[in-house]
Formats: sequence, C-alpha cells, structure tokens
Amino acid sequence: MAVYRGREVRLNHALPKGYIEPIMIGIKQKDGSIDTVPLDQLSFTKSEADGLRKEANEPYTNLNIMDDKDLQALRDSQDPDKINQRINA
Repeated sequence: MAVYRGREVRLNHALPKGYIEPIMIGIKQKDGSIDTVPLDQLSFTKSEADGLRKEANEPYTNLNIMDDKDLQALRDSQDPDKINQRINA
C-alpha cells in the first residue's frame, strides 16, 4: 500500500533494485486503473517503507514517510460512514 495524491494505491510490482533516477513504480488505483509514477510522489508508513527496503535489499533513502495517524485520518476522510457521522453530529 502507498498513498498517491491523497488516495491509497497498491504497488503493481516490487521496487526495483539499484538506483536509476527517477525511480518509476507501477501503481494500481482502487478503480483498477494502472499508472507509472515517480517513487518520490508516493508516501508510505514507516513499517511499509522498512519492509520495502528489506524486500529490495536497497537503502532507498528518498522514501516519503507518513505517520500511521495521518494515514488513518486520510482513510477516515474518505470513508462514507465516517463522513455521514460528522455531518449528522
């Protein structure tokens, strides 16, 4: 999972090994569309970033890290039930 332009997306494939700038990565949107975007436009939680670094066996010092609470706030802001709860509160 990653965040791209305020939306959760899935990585379409693993991060590439080695440094080729800019690193482009395939993502899949919730609607099923597939895009290729620069890695520096994606955000990850710390645990996700650590897992990606370990999987690729690369340090990837340029990963954007977001707090778990910021990810939850993003999810809540897009959850129809929670939006309705705020409106009706």
